[in-house]
Amino acid sequence: MLLVVAGAAKLRRPEPSVPTLHALGLPARAWLIRAGAAVELAVGAAGLAAWRPAAAAVATLYAGFAVVTGIQLVRGGPSASCGCFGTDDVPPTLVHVVFDVLAAGAAAGAAVFGARGVADEVARGATAGISFVVGVAVATYAAYLVIARLPLVGPARDEAQKAQTFRVTGGTPPSGGPAPHVPSYEGGG
Repeated sequence: MLLVVAGAAKLRRPEPSVPTLHALGLPARAWLIRAGAAVELAVGAAGLAAWRPAAAAVATLYAGFAVVTGIQLVRGGPSASCGCFGTDDVPPTLVHVVFDVLAAGAAAGAAVFGARGVADEVARGATAGISFVVGVAVATYAAYLVIARLPLVGPARDEAQKAQTFRVTGGTPPSGGPAPHVPSYEGGG
C-alpha cells in the first residue's frame, strides 16, 4: 500500500525526485519520473492482491529503493532527499534503508510462499475484512511516519533543514564541503 501512496505522490509532484536521479547519473525528466511512479503505483496495487509475480515485483522495487537510499545516505550532500512522497524535505536515513530491506524480504517471502491478499481477507467476512483493511491502512500510515516524518524530528530535522536551505538558496552544503553541481529540473512531462 505504501508503494501506491508514494507512486501517487510522485505522479502529482515529480520534482523532488530530480536530485536523486541526477546524483545517480540518470536523466530527470518529468515524464520519466511519472512513468516510474505509475509503475510503482501499479505494482503496489497488484501487490495488494498477493499475486506471486506482483509480490516479486514489489520485492524488486523495495530492494532497488534500499540500494538508492543507501547510496544517497553514503553520499549525503544537497541531493539528500529521497523524493519518495513528492516532497523534498525527507532525508535518507538508515531507518529508511532498513525498512526497504525488510519490505523487500517480506514481499520476497510472499512471492515464494504465497500470502493472502486484500480480497481474500474481505471474502472471509465483514469483521475480518474490515479489520484487515484498517490494519493495512494503519500500518501504511505508520510506515510513512517512520520514513518521512521521523527524520524531521530533533537532530535529523536540523540536517534536513540545512539540506533544504542549500537546495533552495545554493548556500553552503550541509557537509560544509564544496558545493557539488546539482542540475536543475528538466521539465517536459
